[in-house]
Amino acid sequence: MSSPNFSELFKDGRRLGGQFDELYVRSLNAENCPLYDNLLPALPSLLSKGLKLAALTNACRSYAVKVIEAHDLTSSFGVIEGADR
Repeated sequence: MSSPNFSELFKDGRRLGGQFDELYVRSLNAENCPLYDNLLPALPSLLSKGLKLAALTNACRSYAVKVIEAHDLTSSFGVIEGADR
């Protein structure tokens, strides 16, 4: 029995993970991706103080962008980053 080619398995995993991310992100909308409980009430106060906000996630960046866009909050965040960048 030969040992597995881990380099190829890693490439396959990255490819399949990317396909999953694309499919999952396409399915997001405001109803199925709720915001954290206290985010909306806190945003006006934070922004009125001139704070620059960023959205950081351990998910792919496109997920964070889609959630923020679905809730019409794009202008509230200067930076959006995910685990894939």
